[in-house]
Amino acid sequence: MSLQRKQDLRLTGVYSYGVDHGRGNLVGIQPWMVPADYISPDHLRGKLAAYLDLARGRGWLGERTIVVFPEYIGSWLVIMGEGRSVYAAPTIVRAMVPLALRNAARFARAWRAARAPDRVRAALFQMKGAAMAAAYDDVFSSLARAYGVTLVAGSIVLPAPRIEADDSLGAHGPVARPTARLWAANRHGERPHRFPRDKGCTTPDGRR
Repeated sequence: MSLQRKQDLRLTGVYSYGVDHGRGNLVGIQPWMVPADYISPDHLRGKLAAYLDLARGRGWLGERTIVVFPEYIGSWLVIMGEGRSVYAAPTIVRAMVPLALRNAARFARAWRAARAPDRVRAALFQMKGAAMAAAYDDVFSSLARAYGVTLVAGSIVLPAPRIEADDSLGAHGPVARPTARLWAANRHGERPHRFPRDKGCTTPDGRR
């Protein structure tokens, strides 16, 4: 996957342990993320692809590789599509005000439906939930397919996450909670298999 812009990876350490016996390997990535990486799905995909390119360049990626990203890696897609006043805000609280104002009608509906102690934050994630779920699905499934690896996509905070009839990740509800997905790509470029964390990680044939 080619990169369209120079990425700031802030690498503080790259380590390899064990002996390669050809039976597969685990690659853990703790990326350096900034708000601008979540402006769009393409920005997020490009940033994570830069780390995967580094791993591939070292010969660490193959069809038996499992790549693991950290928890909440998808949660800040909540600022996707917003302006500089949101992603350049110095604090989360300062970002919440323009985020709510730019989406006033949707925010008001979500706030009334929110069932959480912090109704403001809950409403922000609720109003963006469907778009966040779609972007999360798109970014990580495309990365698994492009690099031919099994990819554990950390987690994302979504309202009432569930698997839809078309195997996409849906998010519709008043309570936001973390969920995660696992994509197992194959060498033929077919659509990757996806599994929600709350149902356990399974193989494509249904074995846990």
